[in-house]
Formats: sequence, structure tokens, C-alpha cells
Amino acid sequence: MKNKSILLLIILLLVIFISSIACAEIKQWTWTTSKGTFQLSERIAKKVANGEKLIFRASVFSPGSPLFVPVEKGFNDAATSLGVDMKMIGPADGVVEKQVAELETLISAEMIDGLAIGTGDIGSTMPMFEKAWKAGIPVISWDLDSPDAMRLTYVGPPNYQKVGALGGKAFTEFYTEKTGKLALFAAFPEAPYARGNIQGFLDQLWAKEYKMTTIGPFKLTLDMAMGYGVVENAFLANPDINGVYVADEYCVVAAQYLEKNNLQDKVVLIGKNDMQDILQYVKKGVIKQTVGTEPYKQGLMITQVLYDFVTTGKTVPDPYETVLGSITLDNVDNYLK
Repeated sequence: MKNKSILLLIILLLVIFISSIACAEIKQWTWTTSKGTFQLSERIAKKVANGEKLIFRASVFSPGSPLFVPVEKGFNDAATSLGVDMKMIGPADGVVEKQVAELETLISAEMIDGLAIGTGDIGSTMPMFEKAWKAGIPVISWDLDSPDAMRLTYVGPPNYQKVGALGGKAFTEFYTEKTGKLALFAAFPEAPYARGNIQGFLDQLWAKEYKMTTIGPFKLTLDMAMGYGVVENAFLANPDINGVYVADEYCVVAAQYLEKNNLQDKVVLIGKNDMQDILQYVKKGVIKQTVGTEPYKQGLMITQVLYDFVTTGKTVPDPYETVLGSITLDNVDNYLK
């Protein structure tokens, strides 16, 4: 009799346990945006209900850029903290067709539970946003925004005009002649980030009636040695350059050239981003000002936004931005590690 009672108790507990699993609440969260209302897929909702590990990916067209070293650390730290699988992906050579092909595979095979896309060619990646949205995979834009795409929000620095405007404002403070020659550079001058940064920079000069001759923008590419050669050739052809604006972290190669040729006191160099090598050139006075965009925090924020929505339905504003910092010799020590 005693053994029979124990057996019945075990059976009852098993029934309760199995029932609790079967009845785990599946919540297909929704997020209403200007593009419509997104609904989380049942597949992903079931993974959350069953406590399975979530898989997120952040795609970018040029992961080899130095900018993404601190961003990737943010991804890794957030993944460890939240218990998710988060990785940065993308073509090492910056070929957008390869980025699109990789995204197509991930979305079609339902290999991911959340996605962030940063692109240098909005038109080419636009269908991937829509494909992820329709598959119930939460998708956001980052690094380079795609505001017209079907995405939940943008996570990253404020729009490029604001970034460039901070640099342009600083340039007018360091270079007051209003005439002369200004050279423009970027790793990818044709990309939206570069066009926006440069336009924001120049708008500040024109607003203060600067009459400088502009040359470029010159393409530095992702290869530092090649980029140095591009800067060198620009100066050899234009030895009368008074100012330089580099619309991304490749301001390092311009700083290297100026320092090597003792031009740091003759040419005003304005850059972008706040990696440690850039900050060292600010400390030396070679780069007069750079705009910090909190790359490490970007990695944390992107992972957290995807995780919070998938697990709790929490949404954030659009855009969801990091804070810009104008970094000069006066405050660079606050950023150096």
C-alpha cells in the first residue's frame, strides 16, 4: 500500500511537471512603428517560454574597421551578462552583395532570434529588413541607419549631420582664416555616413561664411597603408592644404602623415570616433578635435534592446541614440584609459 501511494505521488508530480511545460506562456510581443505593427514569431516566443538560448546577430558591411573592436566588446560583454549568443557578422572586404547573401541565409533558415543591420548601401539591404520583419524576427538598424526600411528602431549615434556639425563647429574655432584649402577624406566617401558627416561639417563652415576651396572627398578604404598613401598623394598634389576633415576613424592615417611631416601646427585636422589611438593623437595635438560616439555602449545597447523586446516586449524610442562627445586636448584625459 505504501509503495502504491509513493508511485501515485510520483505520477502526480510528473503530470504537474509536464503540464507546466505544456502550459508555459507563449507571448508573441508586438511593436508598433511608423511602418506598421510588428509581431514576434511563434517560433521565437516558444524559445523564450522554454528557456532556450537566444541567438542574435549584428550585421555590418565593414566589420574590419577599427571602430568595431570596442563595439564587438560591447556585444560580447552583453551576451555574457544576458546569457545570449550575440555575434557581429559581415563581409571583411565591405562587399554589400556578400552581406545580403549572408542575411538571406540567416533569415530564410530561421537561424536567428533577433537582428541588427548596418549598411553602406541602403537600397541593397532594404529587402532584408522586410524579409526579417515578415518572418517575425525583430530587426533594428545600427551604425548606418536605414530610416525607410521596415525596422523597429535605430540604435547608435545621432544622425550624421549632427556628428559632422560638431566637427565643423570645432574647425571654425581652431581655424579662423575663413579662406584656404580644405581636404576631405573617408574610408567610403560614397556611404551615407560619410556624405552626412561631410555635409554637416561643411554646413557649419558655410554658415560662418568660410570661402575655403574643398578637395575630395578622397577614398581611404579599409587598408591603413593604402589610406596613408591616399593622404600623402593629396598633400603632394596640394601642398597648400590648411585643413583636413576625416569623416570616420581613419583620421588616424591623416594624423600619422601630419606627425611624420611635422605639419601638426600648420594643418587643422578634425576627426571622428574615440578609439584609443585616435585619442592619443588628440593628446599630442595632432588631431585638434574628434567626435566620440560611444562605440562600446552601442554594442551593449543593441543587444539589450533585442533581448528586452523578445523576452518582455519592452520597446524603445526611434531613434535610440548614444551621446556625442566633442573631444579636444582640454578634455581628452577623461576618455583615455
